[in-house]
Amino acid sequence: AAEVEPLAGYGVLRLQRDLDGGRHGIGMLGTWTGRDFSDPSLRDQLNANALLLGLDGWATLDRDREWVLSGWGTWSRVTGTTERILALQQNATHYFQRPDAGHVEVDPTRTSLSGGFGRIALNRQKGSWLFNAAAGAVTPGYDNNDLGFIGQADLLNAHVASGYQWTTPGSWYNRARINVATFGRWDFDGNRTGGGVWNNTNVTFRNFMSAWAGFFAQGARANSRATRGGPVMRSPAAAELFGGWQSDGRKAFTVGIEGSASFSGEQGGGGWSVSPSVSWRPASNV
Repeated sequence: AAEVEPLAGYGVLRLQRDLDGGRHGIGMLGTWTGRDFSDPSLRDQLNANALLLGLDGWATLDRDREWVLSGWGTWSRVTGTTERILALQQNATHYFQRPDAGHVEVDPTRTSLSGGFGRIALNRQKGSWLFNAAAGAVTPGYDNNDLGFIGQADLLNAHVASGYQWTTPGSWYNRARINVATFGRWDFDGNRTGGGVWNNTNVTFRNFMSAWAGFFAQGARANSRATRGGPVMRSPAAAELFGGWQSDGRKAFTVGIEGSASFSGEQGGGGWSVSPSVSWRPASNV
């Protein structure tokens, strides 16, 4: 009988050390996958070996632990037959075959693929004022899909977000929050694949009903995924408005409604939706 799944071994190692009473910390991660192929035909369908090594850590920047700097980085390496690594270079995670890509190319002689993935973030985790900023990168050859998941490599992104929250009840609300953010996304060839602004405002009233509203907008951008390995396409600018309302969520019977409207910057594209909802809980602990 033909072999369906080869004999395989999987390993995961995680180490973490808290320092100074948890004000700082450092961690390590390692994963390994190895396969023994009795049926040679499976060698071209699966990776023979996959290794991932990573470091992560955090550090509070003040005595009150209000500001925290965190980051992590991983490195991956997969090996296999030339046919298997050729398929890996051309799958939806990588698309090395793109004809207009100046930073990657398909190499049919390769028997391995490796890359890195990292991110750093600054976060204000206490107080009424909110802040978060982060930047990350996934190199074109990164692949952790043997013991993990990544849908797209070849990515650089960053965002800055801020906001304010009211946690002490006022004359007409119990709590409220407003957030705004801006973000950008690129590939390693310099194409701007995303970028825009976002807002969300929500409030819980004194009667415990809640409402929210916001918007999202981004400019024209390059789309390196739409043609599934073909040339980059241009996606038009777009925007969306959204909002909703919900009755008292403490009660067994609740109703709500939410809606959105989207707009495209070219050819008048867009759409809208309205979604009412009704829910019932037979018991308070459900």
